[in-house]
Parts: sequence; structure tokens; C-alpha cells
Amino acid sequence: MSALRVSVRRRVDGVVVVLTGELDLAEVGRMTRRVLKLEQESPAALFLDLRSLSFLDSSGLQGLVEIDARGRSNGRRVAFIRGPGTVHRLFELTRLEDRVEILDDLPPE
Repeated sequence: MSALRVSVRRRVDGVVVVLTGELDLAEVGRMTRRVLKLEQESPAALFLDLRSLSFLDSSGLQGLVEIDARGRSNGRRVAFIRGPGTVHRLFELTRLEDRVEILDDLPPE
């Protein structure tokens, strides 16, 4: 098991949250708490970088869906940077890739 690491980088156009390791039932709470704190700062955009995730389960996916929903309701851009094949596969299977913004890389600042 690879514990989740959450790192944050601020940009002029928003905040990048880099998720590294495994986003599962045991770790989703930590990610959610960190993102909720960031949301209090009202960034214009929130980029969730999934490229370093090694595992994503349904509870982790649900946590990401909730972040997207809160962002939409608050007028905030939420974009996911495409994760590795096994991670992105969940977005495909659930057809979530049709409902959220997925980028191949971070946009230029």
C-alpha cells in the first residue's frame, strides 16, 4: 500500500492539487479535508493532477466527483489532469469522462 500524498502549488489562475499514491477509502478523507481548506480561499480554478496516482477506487472517485460538483455550484473551474491508464479507466467505465473536464497536461499560466 502506498499512502496518499497531497501537495499543493499555487498559480496565477488557480491551485494545482497533485495526488500521489493510492486514493482509496482509507485516504479519501485526507484529500477531501485538504481540498475543502483550499476551497475556502475561493480559487478561480482547481486543477487536480492525477498523473502520480497508482490506484483509485470507487470511494476515491466519489471524492473527486464531489469536488467537481462543489466547484460547479460555486462557479469554479475544476479540471482533472489525466491519470495513468488504470486510474483513467474508472473515468471511462463510469462515463465520468463525458461529464468533467479532463486535460492531458496543465494549461500554461
